[in-house]
Amino acid sequence: NAWAYSSCSPTRASMLTGRYGFRNGVTQVGGDFEQSVIEENEMTIPKALDAENSHYTHANIGKWHLQNSIIDGEYPIKMGWDFYYGLLNGSVNNYSQWEATESRRLADNSIKVFRLQELQSSYITTAISDKAIGWLNKKNSTGSPWLLWLAYTAPHSPFHKPPGDLLEGSSYVDLADTGESNADYYQAMIYAMDKELGRVLSAIDLSNTFIIFLGDNGTPGEVVADELIGKAKGSPYEGGLRVPLMIIPPLNGIYSSPKQIDDLVHTVDVFPTILEMAGLEFSTLKAVGAPLENIDNDGRSLLDYVTDENLTTHFEAPFALYGEVSPFEANGSRTARNKYFKLIRRNTGKEEFYALDCTISMASCINTFLPTDTTDFLKNTLPEDLSSQLFSAYRILSDQLDLAEEISNCEAGIFDPVQTACGNLH
Repeated sequence: NAWAYSSCSPTRASMLTGRYGFRNGVTQVGGDFEQSVIEENEMTIPKALDAENSHYTHANIGKWHLQNSIIDGEYPIKMGWDFYYGLLNGSVNNYSQWEATESRRLADNSIKVFRLQELQSSYITTAISDKAIGWLNKKNSTGSPWLLWLAYTAPHSPFHKPPGDLLEGSSYVDLADTGESNADYYQAMIYAMDKELGRVLSAIDLSNTFIIFLGDNGTPGEVVADELIGKAKGSPYEGGLRVPLMIIPPLNGIYSSPKQIDDLVHTVDVFPTILEMAGLEFSTLKAVGAPLENIDNDGRSLLDYVTDENLTTHFEAPFALYGEVSPFEANGSRTARNKYFKLIRRNTGKEEFYALDCTISMASCINTFLPTDTTDFLKNTLPEDLSSQLFSAYRILSDQLDLAEEISNCEAGIFDPVQTACGNLH
């Protein structure tokens, strides 16, 4: 039961910092730049690795989309990465005509931009994979620990038919190349991405490497089933927030065998999980010095699930997940869910309360709407057809959203993380 944000930039920022968007400043894509750009002084995964002198080298390859200027090739390095290659903005108009940026931190800690918005004619999914494999091959020769953040643009619009060699052996190879964006092309792009990802994994020693795979938002509305239109990417519904998440531990036989976890997890959990995989803990890192010791971190490490063979439900798993869609905009919303119920509160004042009548293993896992006007709850009027158990769930989730809004308002306008003292959502 993994939640991301319902659009890409806030998800990426939450992963990098382990902090919700109302803390790290990234709550939406585009629009108000103050709400779509990660602040340079935020503590990020690579910065944390360096703060403890962990000897990890690290690279960010692929889509970036966390800054307001596509002519600042230094920004990913300023955010802590040793090496960056990829697309600074959020999407391409043509997957075989795109602009690549490449930058690196030099030995004297200066930043060198090797290419800036340089036009590329190679298929971007392949080009990103090639660059990742080249970087990995160099790391393999040194024997030192490393972290690779690989972010494909696929399967983002415009949807198209990928090159034929990436579709060999699939039913997509015979797709008519009409140039029209449709769901068949979307599936073909996923197939092509999967093939390239397999090629990257073949360059890795999987016996001593952790792999984390996850989506950064729900499926685009243009390619979902009719009943999910309006409830996919960009929305506060499960179709916008819920994403696949897989953690594959080193294949050296000392970790848990494959299993499925139903606990609630969030992309903010990526930050502490990666730190613990590297042998570090956020609590210890807070003693390193400013700005770590005063930063509220919203995530928790998921590593116990793969180190403990019998662990399927963690006693520290959060009772409720928090999500937000442009929460400072007039048409924005906040949402909270536990395992069984979900509350959406829109900035217009409208609320929607759902029973999540499914388990993660059910193929037909859809939300079952409770036909109740939840605004009555605000008047402390209990509808006759709502049991006390459902009312209790509503109140708990409502309190969670009240707290989130209170903390958000406290943090609004605060851009220096060392000055934040607005409380922890958990």
